[in-house]
Amino acid sequence: MSGRGRIVITIDGPGASGKGTVARIVAKKLGIRYMDTGSIYRTFALLAREKGVKPGESEKISRLLKNCEILPVCSEDSSYTVTLGGRNVSADIRTPEISENASKFSQVKEVREVLGLIQRAHGENTSIVAEGRDMGTRVFKDADYKFFLTAEEGERARRRAAELKQEGAGATLEQTAAELSSRDRRDSRRKHSPLKPADDAVIIDTTHLGVDEVVEKILNLVEGWKSF
Repeated sequence: MSGRGRIVITIDGPGASGKGTVARIVAKKLGIRYMDTGSIYRTFALLAREKGVKPGESEKISRLLKNCEILPVCSEDSSYTVTLGGRNVSADIRTPEISENASKFSQVKEVREVLGLIQRAHGENTSIVAEGRDMGTRVFKDADYKFFLTAEEGERARRRAAELKQEGAGATLEQTAAELSSRDRRDSRRKHSPLKPADDAVIIDTTHLGVDEVVEKILNLVEGWKSF
């Protein structure tokens, strides 16, 4: 447990399972901080692109990790930004290319270890909802509440395709489904911190649930925590 007067909630799951939207709302309703840990990997991928470092270039990755200044800014009103060397890159990291490379860099043990330290540091001594893919299994193993959101592949592909269309991207449903499936395989089979539910996580299938319904399920389980 995280300690009296402080609560740590982890929400993990594959892409388009609803974890990001749900985590933000839960944090806002509880009046505590929210952290999107995927954005930290995206920011490293952006830094690597700017420095010309590719996945697989181990020595260059190690040097980059020693000098990367990635800072997640988790505000009490649940707003969230991430900076790179003091520069707000929250919008710059939301591209398909960055997302794909973030997944590839996340396979590297050293990357997960160093970025995990950044994530853990920003969850220390504060109440937080941490959303990602290994929050409950690695970064916050002693979290008070752990959730793992999932959904059928077809539904997740539909959701992601709708998001991309709204953002002006032209990916088809078939392309989106293939990309999600590839990311799922890569994340669930990786050697270091594979995507899977923590043994003590509550698993919620969001396929036929609205966002508000998922939020309600989570809040009902954490209802006894009254220190916020």
